[in-house]
Amino acid sequence: MAGALPGIPLDPRWEPFDGEAWLEARCTTSFPLGEAGVLQILPGVAFGDGAHPTTRRCLAELGERVTPGARIADVGAGSGILGLAAAFLGAEQVLAVEMDPAGCLEVEANARRNALQDRVRAVRMELKPGASSPLAEGPRGEDGITGRWDGIAANLEAGILLPLLPDLVAPLATGGWLLVSGLLASEQEASVGAAEAHGLRLDRAHVDDGWCTLVFVR
Repeated sequence: MAGALPGIPLDPRWEPFDGEAWLEARCTTSFPLGEAGVLQILPGVAFGDGAHPTTRRCLAELGERVTPGARIADVGAGSGILGLAAAFLGAEQVLAVEMDPAGCLEVEANARRNALQDRVRAVRMELKPGASSPLAEGPRGEDGITGRWDGIAANLEAGILLPLLPDLVAPLATGGWLLVSGLLASEQEASVGAAEAHGLRLDRAHVDDGWCTLVFVR
């Protein structure tokens, strides 16, 4: 038998297999972020693998808007791509809010993967209109005094986003920006009207494959 199959061993044996390394090598997604380098994300079961058309659009907007030392919140963080990108681009403090416990674990794991764990904090909670939250409290300075967020990214469906607009605007610094995605193109007009009613100004709008990404400034 051995002579009939030259070069093919017929003596089965166990060999060590590093499943984590195999997964890392084949499933890690790279996101180039200009001069900052390349963000490495290992998607899991939480939403946010980078395949959605609005993700790349949001990353491009973050690349233009995040400045060194900025304080950014990522609401509906999923696997944390946007919040991690903000930290990778130089944000000093990032709050990632996600109701899915698996998502929070993925944010923390991907933060460690990119050596961002000291600047990214994942909080598991479901934001409700008017409720107290780390988002509402704002970022804390070294002196313990709370401030306001320089930018907030919110990847939420319109039915969740619109009732939360007062909670997103209140902790936003004057001149700060609100980046929203997860909206259908057909929902753009109503979303812009609601945001403007809360004192925001539309700065930029994109439509990609039937989905819109909007950037507002306070």
